[in-house]
Amino acid sequence: MLKKELNKIKSTNTMFTIENERLREKALPSILIVDDDADIRCLMKTCLEKDYYILEASNGIEAIKVLFERNEQKEDKPVNLIILDVMMPDMDGYEVIKNLKQDKATKNIPVVFFSAKTQKKEIEKGLSLGAKGYLTKPFNIGELPQKIRKFIS
Repeated sequence: MLKKELNKIKSTNTMFTIENERLREKALPSILIVDDDADIRCLMKTCLEKDYYILEASNGIEAIKVLFERNEQKEDKPVNLIILDVMMPDMDGYEVIKNLKQDKATKNIPVVFFSAKTQKKEIEKGLSLGAKGYLTKPFNIGELPQKIRKFIS
């Protein structure tokens, strides 16, 4: 009997958590963080999740998949910003933004590059491909929310 009640409570808590996430997603602007480094994604999520609904992708191909799946499900809110690493396996950030800017469903989503590539030519390349900004690693955790706020429309 007690085990049955505990399972009922767990089920209710799970349903509450899922519903709470759905409400957060509808109420907050959403950001897709794309980086092959799980620690960087986790750190960025921790910095931003108070004010934004965070989606994650570990590479460029996964990011494109996430965006197109959300687009197909009309009830999902569109992503408000993509934070995109440049150096990733399989498809680098430059290739990702080229793909996104060619599709009518994703071409207007602001992209901010986030990279350890800090040379002027790399920054100019990112901006010339349509990025709204270019943030460099390492980053100051305290300044990240303020910097990101500038790019959310």
